[in-house]
Amino acid sequence: MSASEIIKLNLQLNGNVSEYVAGETIRGTASWESLPEKTNKLSVRLIWYTQGKGDRDVELLASLDYEITPGMRRGGQQGFDFVAPSRPYSFSGKLIELTWAVEVIAYPTRDSVVEKIVIGPERKVRDLSRSYESPKWPFIPNARNS
Repeated sequence: MSASEIIKLNLQLNGNVSEYVAGETIRGTASWESLPEKTNKLSVRLIWYTQGKGDRDVELLASLDYEITPGMRRGGQQGFDFVAPSRPYSFSGKLIELTWAVEVIAYPTRDSVVEKIVIGPERKVRDLSRSYESPKWPFIPNARNS
């Protein structure tokens, strides 16, 4: 790809808000400029993905696709609205974490920009990494274990 074909994509969440509870509207604007002639579609997507130990999972929850016409290649913008789902919540554990994101992808190059968000109670990532000490065995309630 030549310097004249560098794709410039941007995502802006309204009010710079990136934490949501279920049912709230995730609203923002995707913008672009300098799209190469071969670009034929932009997709704004709401996804979650896992990272950590084991395989990476990715799930697409919602997508808004925009066909790119020749007049749109120089630049443009498009608003988007998604509703924050009730599950799964954003979480962080000892071995794995689940992250929500809004992304814009240009096709067919698949250049993209990602904006991470949080969906959960109290607009926070659930921390599942705390360790709990199990009782020593044999465990007899109300008895002394030495």
